Amino acid sequence: MRINGLLSWYNGKIVVGVIFMCGRYAVFTEYEYDEIKSIIDEVSEKYKTSEDIVNGEVFPTNTAPVIYREKDKSVLAPMKWSYGQYSGRPIINARAETITEKLMFQSSLHQRRCLIPANAYYEWKQEEGVKRKTKFEISVSQSRIFFMAGIYNVFKDNNNKQYTGYAIITTTANQTTASIHDRMPVIIEPGLEKLWIEQNSESIKDVIGMLKPYTYKNVVLSAGANK
Repeated sequence: MRINGLLSWYNGKIVVGVIFMCGRYAVFTEYEYDEIKSIIDEVSEKYKTSEDIVNGEVFPTNTAPVIYREKDKSVLAPMKWSYGQYSGRPIINARAETITEKLMFQSSLHQRRCLIPANAYYEWKQEEGVKRKTKFEISVSQSRIFFMAGIYNVFKDNNNKQYTGYAIITTTANQTTASIHDRMPVIIEPGLEKLWIEQNSESIKDVIGMLKPYTYKNVVLSAGANK
């Protein structure tokens, strides 16, 4: 089963897009999810994950589908949104500006990069004189799906149980989104997805060059998204 036209370079199965936010994201649950529900079920069965792959709002430490490269194949697998912990809290993001300097991220940047499929992501803006923040849905113009840059590794949870966890890489906001928030996820330009997850060490300079604000297409801001 395939979702036609979403990922021309990927020669396997692809899952539904997700909505990313600073502290959580959500998998669509309506038409698009129904279209690929059997794929998610297949992934769950194949990997025998003890935690369900979420199909609604995804919070840190939830399990969600991620794409990575293994030898010469693109692999779809469930991973936990938690790149280990710091001071007892899950690490869910890695800053592009410092990712090459921090030891906890260095090896993964070189050897364990992944893609997180998305339809849009959320940010909240504090309006002057208003107590309640305005929620914005941010999407890429004329794209059903895009891919955020991530890294992954193997960790142990508080019960000493091993799991594979990922973090989403963030960068400074582009011109369109800067009025809402000063950060945004690194979005991979169309056609460069395979390069991002490729394990060829000679491509690392090109990979690092991808860690920048998204300018390939316009992004669309929609205020008042459902909470």
